[in-house]
Amino acid sequence: MTYHERFGPYRISDRMFLLVAVATVPSVGVLIAAFASLDDIHPAIRVTVGIAGAVLVTLALWAMRSSTSADEKQIRTTMLWRSRQILWSDIQDIRTEQIPGAQYSGMGASEQAVVYDRHGRRTALPYLDNRNVGRGGRSFAGEVRMLRDAWDRLREGDRPPIPATSAGRAELLGRLAEMSDPAELWRLVRDLPLIEAVTAVRRFEGWRPNGPDQALFDQLRRADPDVLRTTLDRLAPTVPVRLAFDEIVLTAALAPGERRLAVATMADVEAPNIVREYVLPTPVGAPADSPDPRLTYEIDGPWVTDLLHLGDAIVVRIEEFMGGTRLVRCADGVTEVFGRGVELGRLLHAREGFVGVAHDHALMFGSAHGATLRRVGLGPDLGLSEREINPWTLASEPGGGRLALGGRTLVVLDERAGTVIARATPPGRRTLVGQVVFAGPDRLVAQLGRPWRDVRGAICWDSLGSWRLRGKSLTYEGAAPEATWGSMWPAGIVSRQRVATVQHGPRPVDGGTLRFRDGGTLRRTGAPVNSLAALDRVTALTEGPDQRELVTTRRLRPELDRDDTVEVHSLRAGYADLITRPLGELGEADLAGAAESATAGASPAVRDLYALLDTCVRQRRRIDPIGDTGAGFRPTPPGRHG
Repeated sequence: MTYHERFGPYRISDRMFLLVAVATVPSVGVLIAAFASLDDIHPAIRVTVGIAGAVLVTLALWAMRSSTSADEKQIRTTMLWRSRQILWSDIQDIRTEQIPGAQYSGMGASEQAVVYDRHGRRTALPYLDNRNVGRGGRSFAGEVRMLRDAWDRLREGDRPPIPATSAGRAELLGRLAEMSDPAELWRLVRDLPLIEAVTAVRRFEGWRPNGPDQALFDQLRRADPDVLRTTLDRLAPTVPVRLAFDEIVLTAALAPGERRLAVATMADVEAPNIVREYVLPTPVGAPADSPDPRLTYEIDGPWVTDLLHLGDAIVVRIEEFMGGTRLVRCADGVTEVFGRGVELGRLLHAREGFVGVAHDHALMFGSAHGATLRRVGLGPDLGLSEREINPWTLASEPGGGRLALGGRTLVVLDERAGTVIARATPPGRRTLVGQVVFAGPDRLVAQLGRPWRDVRGAICWDSLGSWRLRGKSLTYEGAAPEATWGSMWPAGIVSRQRVATVQHGPRPVDGGTLRFRDGGTLRRTGAPVNSLAALDRVTALTEGPDQRELVTTRRLRPELDRDDTVEVHSLRAGYADLITRPLGELGEADLAGAAESATAGASPAVRDLYALLDTCVRQRRRIDPIGDTGAGFRPTPPGRHG
């Protein structure tokens, strides 16, 4: 397919149409003949045969009538007698998705094209799949790519996102320059990374923006890109601490203060679990080999499923073979079982220790050295019924002392007072709230829609929803298409007001490449620090209790079929990291964090670079205080898996 004004229609192929006709017409004919020749057929048989005939005719009509087409205004899908139009400007994403179970059946299409609109609703495009398109000798991937190109060209009032690579940004700059539209070109240039913006601003001859843009434009024009590149080469980027293991990595967690790290591993299911505590180099970004463990603990299995480092002690949750659990405390080189046999589902940081989910619809609170746990019943104590709340969706915000739970209702709790702060019903009659995370001081993000199970039995979701917490009210702000798997994703990054997910393949357990979204608008953003950009094979990500570091587990050797690496990434990006990030994504918080890691004895050229970046970011924020990441979406029910 090449660029043109109309696409499709994508319909059933002539071969399949013939097969449907050959299968349907004789079958219906036999049924009619049977009815005409036999007078003494039992009424129940007549009804059954009549229903079967109606189903055959309906399926035949559905197969012949269904189609996908597009023109310069919209994409149109037809399913039997129902037709739907989706304007190009209302589309959030066009993508290909695996059809669950297709790889095992060996029949039909295994991939199909789907569209997500601005409200997060998912619409499968009939007959735009790898099998139907491939029969005509065309490339399914090529068809979808051309459809996406048309979306970029035809949508109104929106611009394609800035490419993630410098080569992609250079190509987009060239295309905009050919359009002879300096205003549109400037809107892109002002959001580029600093050095690229200083270089690109030289494309403007005899043109200058009006209003508050002038100060930033003039600042970029005065800078010398060659001097900036030379100075950048003197700055060392922030690098993570990486720990590689020969055993299976189960989980990892940072202590308050984020200078100590606990990692749980095991050799196999019959060997003891090993919990090691490490002291991280200071700063975390300093290059260092894997440090030796400060303390090592052996804990009988089967395996560790949750681990928290509370500073004075490490708390571990052990999953038993028959479904039971036990809590183990590791402190001062000694391990002890505590909690009096209470079975907990998961552990999270709380204001004064930890909180876990009990199997009898309750929350259990504990501390680093307490022998017993405090129980808070969700039903009798908080008035939250089992039908209303799913406690396994628990999220905590240690810094603010708040908890959140999903289910048929999204609820925010005050941890200390043990009361409900706010609650909200998700949009749509059958919409559910899945795993919840805090994505900022007043932001919550959760899986949203109707979950479904893949061929391995894992629970999957197709959308994320965003809420804002204002006092005692929760306001739903919109949804975005994002496939998540299990309860590990999304992961909240409170300090940067973002959420992270992974773009995984057919086997989600193998991890995937990190992707980031704004915690409010749910628009795609860049990585908060360069060390996380395009990081692949990530299976889990958690923010440290002081919200200054991130811990990731990775599967760098997928042939071993296990997690094998733990990394600690500093969120205090240095100037070398910020200079390579788009100006439109940076804020004063980023500058403050970088200032902490700046070298006091830096050269005059480096100090000048710091001053230029600071000035440009502040001027960019004055142009648009919230940046160009969007303004959220209208609260409309998201879709479910088709």
